[in-house]
Amino acid sequence: MPTRYQVLRRVVLRHDYFLDQRLLGLVARPLPACAERLRRAGLLFKPQPDGFVVLYGSPAEDAATPPPAQLAGLFPLLFGLYPQDPAFFAYSDVALRPAAGHIFCLHPQLRLPTTDPPSPDGPLPDADPPPPDGPLPTTYEPAPDGLTAGTLTQVARRPLQELLLVGPGVPPRLLTPAGQQLQLVPAGQAWQLVPVSPGQGPPPAALVQSASLLLDLRGLGSGFYQLQAGSAAPLRFYADDLPSPAPWGVLVLDGPAPPAPLSAAEYTLGFAARATYWQYTLWAHHQPAAVLERATVVGAAAGPAVHFERRPAAEVPRGAVASWRATAAQPLRQRYRTLPYRLVLPQPGNNPPQVLCPALPQAGPTGFRPQNHDNINKYRNNCRESLGITDLFVHL
Repeated sequence: MPTRYQVLRRVVLRHDYFLDQRLLGLVARPLPACAERLRRAGLLFKPQPDGFVVLYGSPAEDAATPPPAQLAGLFPLLFGLYPQDPAFFAYSDVALRPAAGHIFCLHPQLRLPTTDPPSPDGPLPDADPPPPDGPLPTTYEPAPDGLTAGTLTQVARRPLQELLLVGPGVPPRLLTPAGQQLQLVPAGQAWQLVPVSPGQGPPPAALVQSASLLLDLRGLGSGFYQLQAGSAAPLRFYADDLPSPAPWGVLVLDGPAPPAPLSAAEYTLGFAARATYWQYTLWAHHQPAAVLERATVVGAAAGPAVHFERRPAAEVPRGAVASWRATAAQPLRQRYRTLPYRLVLPQPGNNPPQVLCPALPQAGPTGFRPQNHDNINKYRNNCRESLGITDLFVHL
């Protein structure tokens, strides 16, 4: 029987570094356990140049039908994110790598349109996400973490099988990705997972001594778990035997909270461009070094008010004449809409400066370098403060 496929979930990737905003250098693929669930449910994963779609089928003769309710049991859907562009981390305002034993998690929240007018005393509704098939609006402002529809966090990563050490007291409880509460009860050399009924307290005879036993989560599958042991703060971790190489991050798509019906949804993940401090370094080849030493870098009269300061002689590379660094960071762009900076030689009095180079090169991702010892800007690189510099070399 012919089948008609419709969109269950669509994810589009946007990046304000690119002129058309389309992010083509990041590939998403379902993680192995998620791919198996999609296959068993008859769903199709279809990659697209700037994202992907998950499709569900219905008889071809039927009109557009909503997704079957039983598909809600497939969520959350987990996708690995794999940067393909070597310059992705240079032009993207994201951390270069997670901390040891952690993985990045992108957990977008769907922004549903509202038909009710906002209350004068309540918060304003969220703005709609960027359009999926066009450029970002002029009012687009990236979130502080660089995502318009999600949060980028670091989550502890653990295998599906490991030895878990628990101190004496009440056995810990485990919250599974499906929302089920399980009691961990020692049984031989392993922890037995016992379902907990709502409102049920710990069994009086369940006190255990300090033990390091095998915790096997393979029957529950990969996903995000929460472990509560005694009065300590709950530990949230991501459990999966990820293939090698492991993805840079994991994208998590949640289903609707009961009793809301399952419906098609679209997410837009918009990455912000990395802002760097441009630094020009000048070498003398055809111009006298004595002349170039008195030069300075200036912007166009109608351009942005970004100034350049001369770097100390100790920081100038050997053989170079001088070096100038911007006093403010600027987002990297595939193509700039402003006029380039100029190299000029100031003249005495009110005379206009002599232009030595009317168009200095503009910054790109290839010249990016983090500099941790210069504490000017934070780039969330393993929780260390670093200065993002883009080097531009000029030979005159």
